[in-house]
Amino acid sequence: MRKLTLGSGDLAAIAVPVLKQGGSISFIASGASMLPTLRDGDVLRVERVEPGSLSAGDIILHSTGMGGAAVHRVRSVDGDVIRMVCDSRPWSTYTIGWDSVLGIVTAATREGRVLGLGGSAASGIIIRVSFLIRALRSLAARLAGIVTEAATRFRPVRRLYSGVMGRIVEYQFLRWSDKEDDAGDGITSDLVRARLAGRTVGSAELVRFPPGTPYSPYLWLFSMRVSRPFRGAGIGRRLTRMIVERASETSDRDLSLAVMRNNDRAIGLYRSMGFSELDSAEVPDGISDWLGTDKLMMIYRK
Repeated sequence: MRKLTLGSGDLAAIAVPVLKQGGSISFIASGASMLPTLRDGDVLRVERVEPGSLSAGDIILHSTGMGGAAVHRVRSVDGDVIRMVCDSRPWSTYTIGWDSVLGIVTAATREGRVLGLGGSAASGIIIRVSFLIRALRSLAARLAGIVTEAATRFRPVRRLYSGVMGRIVEYQFLRWSDKEDDAGDGITSDLVRARLAGRTVGSAELVRFPPGTPYSPYLWLFSMRVSRPFRGAGIGRRLTRMIVERASETSDRDLSLAVMRNNDRAIGLYRSMGFSELDSAEVPDGISDWLGTDKLMMIYRK
């Protein structure tokens, strides 16, 4: 699956130190490349895998040549060469090396239901139909987003839209952790979702890293996203407020986030809720390497 909740580049960066220590990482996947086995919203758990221990049929998380990460299935292993395949395109394969393997997917759940990770016997026709449905839904969402974005530029419309959505959108917290994670061996996170008529229209995560990583001195706000047709309805602000409140309730560590420097809208939102930017000199070394030059770090101090 090409896109992951944390952003595939961010996931690749933070997964390495955690998995090398024998920890685990859980995240929400999105994308169509692993249909029908996995789909948007599935929660995947990844653990460390020892070199040489993969087998055909395993689903792994691996780094890509673009600096990101992907979740696909192992077709075959031949020495140092691993042949990969997407479940939705079984006729198309590619190869990676062991140095690209980040971890193995050991569990997947969908709305609390445990999924089987074995290959599906779904026919090519079913796969093609699912892609067509997804493409039509994506087109409809883009068109609705364009209309909504244009309309909510006007303050009275934005207030009306926000007021209506505030009454019908429901919010829920999901905690992903187990005894192993709580012992400090892996990442734990709280997910808050905005739901409308059974559909997730926005989400954000409060992430805690295990000791020994550059990220562990802070709590982290990750994965803030709102579906395009629902932007401007106050959902992002509500999600951020809920994450801030949960962070204050559960820890005395400061809450941090990373945001693209050119994302003025998001930066303005975070500033209005009490976050402030860190100067480059204030950012710890291990984090500054991950941020690069295109992201900045913001802090909500307790």
